[in-house]
Amino acid sequence: MDNVKVLSIKEVISIKVLLFIVSSWKKCIPNLGYSRHWSLAKDAMFSLPMAKNKQIDFEFMEKFIAKLESEKIADLEAYLMATNLKDYTLTVEEKQILDDFENGKFEWGEFGLGDLFDIQNTFSFNKDSLTKGTEYDYVTRTSQNQGILQKTGFVNQENINPAGNWSLGLLQMDFFYREKPWYAGQFIRKIIPKIELNKNKILFFTVLLNKQKKSLLSGLVRDVDKTFLNGIIELPTKNNQPDYKTMETLISAIQKLVIKDVVLYTDGKLGK
Repeated sequence: MDNVKVLSIKEVISIKVLLFIVSSWKKCIPNLGYSRHWSLAKDAMFSLPMAKNKQIDFEFMEKFIAKLESEKIADLEAYLMATNLKDYTLTVEEKQILDDFENGKFEWGEFGLGDLFDIQNTFSFNKDSLTKGTEYDYVTRTSQNQGILQKTGFVNQENINPAGNWSLGLLQMDFFYREKPWYAGQFIRKIIPKIELNKNKILFFTVLLNKQKKSLLSGLVRDVDKTFLNGIIELPTKNNQPDYKTMETLISAIQKLVIKDVVLYTDGKLGK
């Protein structure tokens, strides 16, 4: 795309050293939103560790990043153990669901989004109103970090959005599920489920909701509520009704396939 630079390394360095340098560099580039470009980055000054001979200490950077990597891998290993995610063995039912899905044996039906969800405005305020604390998420139109611009303490009761719904940012039309009470910036909608949810249903519907991006982006922002409520999605069915059991089992199987790769990665790093 336009405004993309390709940087060539002048010395042979490892990926770990490169990570150290890039991280140090990025911290010193002024964050001016869309104005943060090469003319600022190329003049940014940043510090690097120096060896006793007054030369850049590449060995230190290599060891420092390696230590951080080991710590993060250990944290990931502990998380997998604590959440019992290391068990990635598929059940007979999960294997069958995956086989049926991959071979097109699911029965699918069309359902109106307005029958499954409601869409509502949020009471918004600028980040100048935020307070110290991390109890609440402050959600904006950003597509990064699950839509969370930053954390905040209590601001007021009137503007709190409850957990258990999706936020919709009216810029990129990203849907993010909100697991905790949250405050909203400008141009944010909340999507209220009319159906009972659990973890696997949330994952399934988050994917389907985000497939609405194309139709929502093609219309006017002022019509987003109408466009959303008139949207149609396809769901696995049984007796012409949504087959939530199949959805949940499919998500469970897919999670295990993904977790398997993560577990094998951590085991390999830890030398197991």
